[in-house]
Order: sequence, then C-alpha cells, then structure tokens
Amino acid sequence: MLVFISDLHFRDKKSRSIPPVALERFLKYDLMTLIDDAHAEELILVFLGDIFDINRSDTWFKDSRGVRPWSNYQKLLGKDRDDNDAALRDISMQILEDIFKANPEFFGDGQSTGYLRQFLVSCSQKGIKTVKVDYIPGNHDRLCNCWPEMRKLVCDKLDLKWDTQKPFEVERSYASEGYPVFAFHGHVVDPNNTVVVRCVQIF
Repeated sequence: MLVFISDLHFRDKKSRSIPPVALERFLKYDLMTLIDDAHAEELILVFLGDIFDINRSDTWFKDSRGVRPWSNYQKLLGKDRDDNDAALRDISMQILEDIFKANPEFFGDGQSTGYLRQFLVSCSQKGIKTVKVDYIPGNHDRLCNCWPEMRKLVCDKLDLKWDTQKPFEVERSYASEGYPVFAFHGHVVDPNNTVVVRCVQIF
C-alpha cells in the first residue's frame, strides 16, 4: 500500500493546522483500518511536502541579521556563500527544533513515543513485511533539504532511512515498487517557485 500525507504544516508554536487528536485518529484508526481491509503486506508512507512550516515563524523577525526564509537564493545556487548563509541555516535549524518541541504528541519528546512511531511499530507488529517512510520536501519545508544537519533532524523524527549527505528527492517515481505513481509537491509546477526547486536539487 502506498500512502501520501502532505501539508500538515507543523509550526514552532501551538498554533496548528491539524489538532493532535485528528492525527492520532487518522493513524491509529482510519489508516490502520485501510491497511487491514487491503490485507497489505507492505506500507510505503510518503510525507509529500509542507510537513514542517519553516517559513511561518516569528523567529525570522527576532534575528538582527535580517535574514528571511527566501534570502540568498542566487548565492545558494552558485554556492557562493557568506555569513548570511550560515545565519539562514542557524535560524532554520532553530525553527525545526522548535517545531519538534511544540508537537511532542506526533514526534515524541524523548520521554514518550509520538503517534508516528507508535503507528509504525503497530504496523510491524501486525506482520506487515515492509514498512517504509519517504519524505519529499515542499516549498514551506524546502530549507530542510539545504544542509545535512537539517536532513538528519528530519530523518530522526520521521524514522526515515536516508544518507543525509545527499539531498532528498523533490520528485519521485514509485513504478519500481509496483505503483504507477509519480509524486511531487505542488510547488514544483508553480512558476513562482521554480528557483526554489532548483536550489533544493543542487543541495
């Protein structure tokens, strides 16, 4: 079974697009029922962009260097970096870490296991032979793909197996797994976001 989840827009504060109880119900009951009904022997769970909302954060306005989530793209594309690129990385990292802290129900907090990992464990306990998580960035979480340390944080929290020295794929075919599906987040076909896609692909 191939399942896509997108646009959760987890933020670095308690203002949420989706309440935690809705995510718990979806994973524990709705999705698990679909898996049972299909007698699925494998599950590929794809987080298809805008899972983390790095763009919408007050943290950008608290830093005196004036960096914004859309800063420095021409420099990033040309790999001609300066101190502002380090600032962009540092602020992005802080926001992502704060997103995980603000959403412990889903991601866990070191003392308790979050809904996601509980769900993945339940799938394995049910005897599903293959349980795999994929992540394809969108435009609101594209900065997660610009530095290895950002990718490592994402992999740790999503239980994702990936070489963090390599960029996440921004589009992917699942034909080799037996699903005639080509997946990408919607910003890929938005002309206003084409420079973002190129940036992510280079890193």
